[in-house]
Amino acid sequence: MASIIPFLPRQRLLARAARAAESESADDKSVSLCLRALPAAPPSLKQRIILFLSRLAPDRAGEPLLAILSDEDEPFGIRLCAAVQLRSLLCRGASGKDEIVSRLISRLSYGDPEVRKLCLCALGFPGNREAFAVMKSTLFDPDPQVRLAAVAAISSLGMADAFTPLCELLKRGDCAEKKTVLFNLWRTGHDRAETSAVYARYVFHENPEIRLACLAFLPDRQDLLTQLFRDPDPRVRCRAVERLASLGAAALAPTAEALRRLLDDPDMQVKKSALAALKISEQP
Repeated sequence: MASIIPFLPRQRLLARAARAAESESADDKSVSLCLRALPAAPPSLKQRIILFLSRLAPDRAGEPLLAILSDEDEPFGIRLCAAVQLRSLLCRGASGKDEIVSRLISRLSYGDPEVRKLCLCALGFPGNREAFAVMKSTLFDPDPQVRLAAVAAISSLGMADAFTPLCELLKRGDCAEKKTVLFNLWRTGHDRAETSAVYARYVFHENPEIRLACLAFLPDRQDLLTQLFRDPDPRVRCRAVERLASLGAAALAPTAEALRRLLDDPDMQVKKSALAALKISEQP
């Protein structure tokens, strides 16, 4: 006789929740089912339930997402998923938004740096002026990873007020902090000319990693890019040639002589980039 495998209530609950989480619609029964199953669900199902609740039951998702975000026993990937979806809910103006924002702000002083990082992630939605003052203070957090998370979150607010505190961190921060600020500074929406001036200044920083970070956002200035042809780091020289080449034949024509000198560059990739740029400059 074949053995009978008992189908436990917990297993039935999870199986039903898995089916509900795949649905394109939600009713009170399916949402309640998923909320009941959420604490016991394995990570893969828990992530699907989080997405289901965020998408189809936003007014009931805030509290459980906040709980997952703050639970140190949950895998970090699940907590991050909860933080991202919570940010989406807040951005959409979900029910209880003010209360959730207030509780997230209070958690920015938690002892666990992972909680502080995830709360910053959730708070980083456009226009969140209520949280700006407290988020700004986390640029001085004792944990370096929290400071990096603060840069990304504050930049996501889309507030020109963020420009000055980010520039202050750019001055005092270590290499990782400087790079993160440079990758995000343009997102503040601050005056374009002032923002471009920061990149134009730091593109000549003594650290080649900083110079490379700046090159991604440097304004299309032929004079700056041509100066970088003489940079001691071949990666910077190569990227400067590629940036200039992307501007087209008209921008390359005045730099033809400098490009030809790069054909004798000791770095093969720089030579290839210079040759490709010269070919573009010769196009009618």
